[in-house]
Amino acid sequence: MIKQMATDMVEAFPVVPQGIEIPTSLKDLKGRRITMAKTILQCSVFSETDHCSSCGQENPTGQKGNTKWVECTKCKRWYHPTCMAMSDEEWEKEEVALKWC
Repeated sequence: MIKQMATDMVEAFPVVPQGIEIPTSLKDLKGRRITMAKTILQCSVFSETDHCSSCGQENPTGQKGNTKWVECTKCKRWYHPTCMAMSDEEWEKEEVALKWC
């Protein structure tokens, strides 16, 4: 219900709605959640192949150019080694980089 209120407030901005209608059936709530999730995904600029799954950035803060990456062998997501507190020495050791997660 809080998400519904927040959505209604944002959609009505700058006018504060006088009567917020919140669906009460589980079917209506489920439909509303699916719609909100799709909207969030469509508006997202996050790319799992181009952005770190920890910080959400293409490059770690203050770094430009070639970025080091490490893939988690469990979840298959990509991370900056610095976001995972991995030193350059650890990153260069392939066996450690492949088993860090």
